[in-house]
Amino acid sequence: MEQGERERLARWLATDPQHRQAFEHEQQFWRDLAALEADLCPAPVVTESPIRRRFLPLAAAASVVLVMMVLAFRPQGDFHTATGEIRTVALEDGSRLILDTDSAVDVHYDSGLRRIELLRGRAWFQVEPNKRRPFEVLSQGGAAQAVGTAYQVEDRGRSVRVTVTQGVVSVRSPERGGEHAVMVHAGQTVVYDSGQPPSGVSDADVTAALLWTEGRLELDDLPLDDVLTAIQRYHPGKILLLDSGVGRRRVSAMLSVAELDKGLDALAESQGLALRRLTPYLTLLY
Repeated sequence: MEQGERERLARWLATDPQHRQAFEHEQQFWRDLAALEADLCPAPVVTESPIRRRFLPLAAAASVVLVMMVLAFRPQGDFHTATGEIRTVALEDGSRLILDTDSAVDVHYDSGLRRIELLRGRAWFQVEPNKRRPFEVLSQGGAAQAVGTAYQVEDRGRSVRVTVTQGVVSVRSPERGGEHAVMVHAGQTVVYDSGQPPSGVSDADVTAALLWTEGRLELDDLPLDDVLTAIQRYHPGKILLLDSGVGRRRVSAMLSVAELDKGLDALAESQGLALRRLTPYLTLLY
């Protein structure tokens, strides 16, 4: 690592205790991986075993993902959560928000506007009514504004989903001067792509949409690959399914975020899969 990179890393580690904790976890992962490789291959051999050929590339890929997760200089915002954390925040105006796992927001309040910027992840907002100070949430070039209501905004990478649980929200694309604003009522949802006008409004299952705020994950009739992706958002480390064919199986599950390891064990058993936790940061299903 060059001097400039070391200095950037040192600054990043100093900005948040969670950064140092994550970096130490990554270092421990590499130590565990080295020990595992030694166990698999205790003596030099002429030809690699099938287990080693199958596992080590996957482990290497997982370690790269972990390094990217740990070392990426991601904006943390005024409020943020770690992987697996769900946090409730009381705002100065009496509004409150609940942040989902690995999410972050910036808060910008002035005399005429209450503005929240969703930097990543998902959040639900319970807005204190104030007609003279509208409340809006910005994400991916769009805005969702309300006076007094409750709604959820989810940054999905290339798109944003707004789900209204109470009242009415105006969803618009600021780059287009607000001309493409749509009104979304309680029990409805709308999606927009970054910088694009919102699509059509559709009905939403509000109860299911907010289960995460209670620490529950409802995964209904989804491919196993998608179920593991949903679990992965709350689970530290990497979960790898070694049989790609199994990933297409349709499964349903109701899981507790606080007991994901137990839920993962039960899921593996229900699908006739073996589960092996090689390190705290790498779990294999096969």
